[in-house]
Amino acid sequence: MIKKTTFIAALLAIVMAFPLASVASAQVTAATIVGTITDSSGGAMPGVTVTAKNVETGFTRTVPTNEVGAYRLEFLPIGQYSVDVELSGFKTVTRTGIVLNVNDTVKVDVALEVGGLSETITVEAEAPVVNTATADISKTVEAKAIE
Repeated sequence: MIKKTTFIAALLAIVMAFPLASVASAQVTAATIVGTITDSSGGAMPGVTVTAKNVETGFTRTVPTNEVGAYRLEFLPIGQYSVDVELSGFKTVTRTGIVLNVNDTVKVDVALEVGGLSETITVEAEAPVVNTATADISKTVEAKAIE
């Protein structure tokens, strides 16, 4: 009789742990940068190379824009980023001062200007206080605040 009770208790513990495991796996510790690349007249620019670089660690991720000029850089570790936008025959644009916190989705739209390969435009920006890309609300909480 003791073995049956132990087995039932172990089975109950396993069943109770499944919902907790699914909640833990749903936690996101990364961020996303999205946007649209257009030309100076507002036309979509497919095939543009967009690179996000974490200025603190050197981590980079590169994606091309799709047929409507949109891009999505997902699963970026949190930190401060710069975004480079490049296409042959257009001026390279660099956006700096982009701060990503946990579960952020930051929108960085760029309008490219015709120019030489050696010309670069650098725009320093801060992440907006209100996230207009999604309805998610998130905030980084320091360990001291938790204590």
